[in-house]
Amino acid sequence: HARLARVLEKLESAANPSPARDRQVLRERAQRYASQRRAEVAETFTEVVGFSIGEDRFAIEIGHGAAVTPLTNLTSLPGIPSFYLGLISHRGHVFPVIDPRPLLGIKRDDRGAVHYAVLVRGERSAIGLAAAEIQGVTRFRTGEIAAIAAETSRLRAVQGVGPRDTMIIDCASLMQDARLLVDDQPVIAAN
Repeated sequence: HARLARVLEKLESAANPSPARDRQVLRERAQRYASQRRAEVAETFTEVVGFSIGEDRFAIEIGHGAAVTPLTNLTSLPGIPSFYLGLISHRGHVFPVIDPRPLLGIKRDDRGAVHYAVLVRGERSAIGLAAAEIQGVTRFRTGEIAAIAAETSRLRAVQGVGPRDTMIIDCASLMQDARLLVDDQPVIAAN
């Protein structure tokens, strides 16, 4: 009978808790929800379009990539720097296509064929970045991206390095690179 009395007492206290017990339960719930919310807020992501040329992996933030297109009907341009691969037309716009490796200080391995262009648009310009393979849209945890010092001149167009040594290209800085000028004129297509 004593055991039955304890069970009945627990049921009664659960059905009609004291004000002190109500406050304790509400405080525990609030702390649990707050810690879950902090964990959600603390973890942020950067969405990127990943691509590669040979063993070099690159990415651009999804907001900068207008499209990915195959490099069909690439028109060569004579008399311009070797990192310019030519021009392509996509949906009525002409994009110069570049190999980004020389602009990022990476020695170029001409054995790797490129098959795609990742099209990037800025405020007043547009360009295609050559790619051998497209990894697609990926989310990197912001905490997994190693920052690059802005004063490092050869990497000023790299905003960080993500997982698997993926260089995240700062498209705005890349499109302002003086090496993209030919005869003091930008070759970058206007929007």
